[in-house]
Amino acid sequence: MKTLSKPLALVTAVLMTLTLASCSSPKAKVPDLSGSDLASAKTVLTNLGFVPTIQEAYSDKVEADLVIKTKPAFGTEVDTNSKVTIVISKGPKTIYAADSQLLWTYVSYGEDDWNFDHPYIEEGKLHVKFTSVTFMASVKWKDDNENGYGFGLASITDTFDKSIPLQINWDKQYNGYGDEQSFEIVVPVTDLEVQKPTNLYLKLYAFIDGTDDEVSADLSITW
Repeated sequence: MKTLSKPLALVTAVLMTLTLASCSSPKAKVPDLSGSDLASAKTVLTNLGFVPTIQEAYSDKVEADLVIKTKPAFGTEVDTNSKVTIVISKGPKTIYAADSQLLWTYVSYGEDDWNFDHPYIEEGKLHVKFTSVTFMASVKWKDDNENGYGFGLASITDTFDKSIPLQINWDKQYNGYGDEQSFEIVVPVTDLEVQKPTNLYLKLYAFIDGTDDEVSADLSITW
């Protein structure tokens, strides 16, 4: 078997080294983007030759729509054509109201009695728990599709120009005149025009004394 002469072997080795060097991508360090807005973060990464991707996560410390961190972490040296994930804050997972008030329309001529806990928003849904509620009429929550929960509408205006469906989670579907009951409404606020509504108008669909009707209530919320 023929062997390469020393000069030819040296040339071959140099050529192989140059070929490998030309095939490898240049590297750069991932910058610290924490606290930046998404548009700025994407621009910085793109200018460095990275391919930005987006991921969302809840955070109690970082304001919504700002960067929490990157993957890989800042300072990591990677190929410039690599993907770098920008983790954007969705804000806190749970937001509690500081205060709230409720106004309601009586379902009958008697004195209805409402008790409720302050609302909170969890994973984009507003929850209000009503406890020890008494209506001076029989109330049967509507459940047309037999889902095991009721339904209604919520809006940020009393005209209901823009409204979204809400869910009523009840303890009992039917409650007689004066029966004490508890239920919860769940409103997907991500579908509203505001993420933390200060006014919320509710229509809860029910049969009142056997008649197809609704329970109306208005919430004023301070966050």
